[in-house]
Amino acid sequence: MTRNLSDLLVVYLIMRETQLLNTCIKVVPLLETIEDLHNGPHILEAYLKHPITELRAKEIGFKQEVMLGYSDSNKDGGTIASKWNLYKAEIALSNVGLKYHTEIYFFHGTGGTISRGGGKYHRFLESMPENSVCRTFKITVQGESVAQLFGNPMTAKYNLTALTSGIARHIIENKTKKAAPQYPTQTMEFLAQKSFEHYKNLIETPGFINFYSKATCIDVLEKSKIGSRPARRTGTRTLKDLRAIPWVFSWNLSRFTLTGWFGLGEALKILKAEKPQEYKDLRQTLNNWNFFKFLMIQTETNLILSNVEMMNKYALLDEDSNERDLFMNTLIADYKNGLHFIEELFDEPATARRSGQYDNLKWRNEKLFVLHKLHIKYLKIWRTLPDETSLEKDKLLNKLLSLINALASGLKNTG
Repeated sequence: MTRNLSDLLVVYLIMRETQLLNTCIKVVPLLETIEDLHNGPHILEAYLKHPITELRAKEIGFKQEVMLGYSDSNKDGGTIASKWNLYKAEIALSNVGLKYHTEIYFFHGTGGTISRGGGKYHRFLESMPENSVCRTFKITVQGESVAQLFGNPMTAKYNLTALTSGIARHIIENKTKKAAPQYPTQTMEFLAQKSFEHYKNLIETPGFINFYSKATCIDVLEKSKIGSRPARRTGTRTLKDLRAIPWVFSWNLSRFTLTGWFGLGEALKILKAEKPQEYKDLRQTLNNWNFFKFLMIQTETNLILSNVEMMNKYALLDEDSNERDLFMNTLIADYKNGLHFIEELFDEPATARRSGQYDNLKWRNEKLFVLHKLHIKYLKIWRTLPDETSLEKDKLLNKLLSLINALASGLKNTG
């Protein structure tokens, strides 16, 4: 949560007091929320021209690491606004580095699920802006992703090769490309803004936190021992206080997966209605702009992973029918719009283009539905038991955590 220059200078203070200021230890800003990504270039510029940074520049090889957070920007403004602001921040931060003769390299703080920056490494690297990937590249590999990506030698070799070849490609293109291609950035800005507004309208609607608390198993996750940090920063039951990882995990376990798609359907609908020519131009750009193509593929993957039947079953855990109908109508409308407009952009049905994913889900869904129904059944019982500690409630909690583990293994890419 680097919010301003002083957040970085206080590290210098600690280093001075511990005689570490003259070492090659780096001070790395972590930009997480959309606001922080927007302010990041100004913070970095103030930091790079600070006298202490200038004195230390040689010690750290005139290189500067910047960490980018995917999870909090996703929770902050939805997946489209998050990805677009990350893209813009990478360009702006790289330009600040050029201005101060410093090589900027990024540490991508991604998660396992696509809505938190996960996905195929070669596609992830292809979607990076021109001149934003240099000789050094860092990325987090979290939780379930470790085993999935590096659990056996063949898979590990494949993923490491995808990483290294993707970086090599950027380095070569950085040296050979004469001018950056022209993309419809203003249209993307409009799309991100409309998506952001629709997402904010959802999460700020009165009753949303109650619906979320009932329709997902966030209350169970808060009692789990599966994370290095508590689910909430201060213990307050607000969305702002909730950490981003359980936010995504809980929605995915209920088969909403809305953190990976909500807002896009409405934004594309508005774009087509209000700016038909820009919408047409965006369609024509799809196969030439890797960032936009990867974003649409990622979003569509989350839409396919959603399941309306299960969404409705989990929604019934909220006994307030008016509240439930209000949110489900909004979610289902955006879900349908998202699928429709992505198919229109690609000019081909998802069932034809993504047959492998549909076949995979068809094989798994029968087993997953059994787990989902047990999950809902025991959630209902567990929530009716008295809050005071009891052996019966503890046993049921363990059963629920086992079901969550089984669902995560079956769904894959949930956290």
